[in-house]
Amino acid sequence: MPPKPRRKAPAAAKGHKLPEPIPEGTEVTDTFKKSWKIGPKIGSGGFGTVYFGIQHAANPNTSIVPESGRIQDNHIPPSSPAVVPSSGIKKYLLKENICKSEILWCLQAIATHRSLRSAAKDAKLFSQMFKDSEIAKGIQLGRDKMAYFLIFGIAPSFKENFMKELLLCEHLVIGFDESLNTISQMQQMDLNVRFWCLATNEVKTRYLNSAFLGRSCSEDLLAAFKEATKPLNLKKLFHVSMDGPNANFKFFKELTSCIKEGPEDPEILNMGSCGLHSVNLAFKTGAKCTNWKIFDFMRALYYVEKDKNAPTRKSYATIKEHISDPLLTAKLAFFQSIANEFESFLTEYPTDVALIPFLFEDLTNLVSRLLKRFVLRDALKEGNILNVDFENVASFLPSQKIDVGISALCHIKKAKASEGQLNTFFKDARKFLIGCVRKLLERSPLIYILTRSVSCFNPMVTLSETLFDQRLTKLLLILCENNWMTPISADKAKNQLKELCAESKNVSKLKMYKRTERVDKFWFDLLSTYPKPCNDAISLLKMIMILSHGNSNVERGFSINKECLWENMKEQTLIARRIVYDSIQANGGINNFEVSKQLILSVRNSRGNYEEYKEKKRKEEKELRENFKRKREAENQLKELKAKKLKILEAAQKDSLRVEEEIASLKLLQKKL
Repeated sequence: MPPKPRRKAPAAAKGHKLPEPIPEGTEVTDTFKKSWKIGPKIGSGGFGTVYFGIQHAANPNTSIVPESGRIQDNHIPPSSPAVVPSSGIKKYLLKENICKSEILWCLQAIATHRSLRSAAKDAKLFSQMFKDSEIAKGIQLGRDKMAYFLIFGIAPSFKENFMKELLLCEHLVIGFDESLNTISQMQQMDLNVRFWCLATNEVKTRYLNSAFLGRSCSEDLLAAFKEATKPLNLKKLFHVSMDGPNANFKFFKELTSCIKEGPEDPEILNMGSCGLHSVNLAFKTGAKCTNWKIFDFMRALYYVEKDKNAPTRKSYATIKEHISDPLLTAKLAFFQSIANEFESFLTEYPTDVALIPFLFEDLTNLVSRLLKRFVLRDALKEGNILNVDFENVASFLPSQKIDVGISALCHIKKAKASEGQLNTFFKDARKFLIGCVRKLLERSPLIYILTRSVSCFNPMVTLSETLFDQRLTKLLLILCENNWMTPISADKAKNQLKELCAESKNVSKLKMYKRTERVDKFWFDLLSTYPKPCNDAISLLKMIMILSHGNSNVERGFSINKECLWENMKEQTLIARRIVYDSIQANGGINNFEVSKQLILSVRNSRGNYEEYKEKKRKEEKELRENFKRKREAENQLKELKAKKLKILEAAQKDSLRVEEEIASLKLLQKKL
């Protein structure tokens, strides 16, 4: 038989007092358990049965108040009962608040484009500045810790949330631009994405990713573009915003053919190159068509103050040459007059707000104003602005009647210039204007039918029923031909929009529209508040409003890469900083940012992710070293085999020569015999 288990002696037999339960109605305020002898922690094991120690067992109707040590009669209700958290909960909350503070400080460093080393040094002052704060004492931020917080915690969390938002969108527009990264000395291709935000019901533009290229030919661009846009579905790609190099247009063709696998797949819409880029280049091209060298003169004015020995510098010689020109002030005045024509467009369109409905009218007005300066009015009939024949001199104004601006005319009257110099000035002014217009019409969105068609959402166009119907019909035909809408949905959208724009109440709203108001919000409010359902019209609106009117936020002149770059910065760090900065701005700035539980969890896991990344890199480096070693061994073996082969061939050749000599000697002997 198995031995009987030994019974344990009761606690009282060992000299201990048995625990006694607290009578009903007793209040326990000593949650820190300073005076308890036994019993579970409140909050960790529940409020089952809490026991007092030996010294308080005599009076069960008392509660222990550790702050004062007084014994309170619990039959008298307290005036202000306080719930004090347990030490475990307090430590947990303190750690969470410290983590939140560390995250916010990392975000502040990114928002102000500071280096992590500098931000980490400032974080050490918190414990000295706020000596009574447990949170300030608990903040421990070094450069390395901030780095892996940023790269492996904050940025992945932001990107994950952003990708979830993008995957819900039905249509996307992606813009890209390549520029030289001065730190890595590689071509950096930045990508942004325009989409219809379902939370705010408006168009938004956000930073997506960056790719680093050794070369920027079309094949490299396509491979980098596909890699940088993962895990997005490129079949949702509605439009690609880019500037005008030939490599980009070849890339666009290859991307279109890659996405359109079958006849039913949608095809990316083409609106040419970036409108801002084409307008800016048009002005530059016009200036280069003359022999004035205004750009050289202005550049020389900038550098002449920086040169130490001015008389021996090129900038000084350039200024000296231009100052001797009697029409220099007139040329500068004309230059400024043309720049003013471009200025309104170039200052309004570098924005992420939807302006695509106004692009056609604004570009048409710009071209029309330039043409009216040197072309006869009869040659500028309605609809003929885009078809002006620049080789037909008969359609031009006489040289002396070219509109060079009031300021230029005033300077001409004051200048002591000869008749020949004046004729040359006016002819050069005409060349300037022709160069501008030609460049505008070369690859700008103005020459595409889609640009004209989307202007049907311009509130001023809707006031003309015929014009509105023509452009809306053409737009819907383009979308149906490219498989972005079905003909049935297109008919429904057309009827819904025409019915809405025909009501007198909506007509008055369209007339009162001002350009300062967001056009996407304006149309969405009209359609969503209309009594009848307008689902097809709203779907059409969401598609059209995300079309890009310009590529300003990724163009090198408007990008924040310069502020984000620091010495020896790796590509991974730059991408993480860009993602975090963009997310901060999308949330309304650092002061409006709320640290979520998901972000805290991601940051707490960042150390582990960092260690995994380092281990992965170590394995990759080890594999590279082994591959390099095997490659060197293979090369050495190959050299040895080649040398061995050469020796064998040399020996064989010697044997062959010896045999041939023997044969020759035998033949001679045979002849003698």
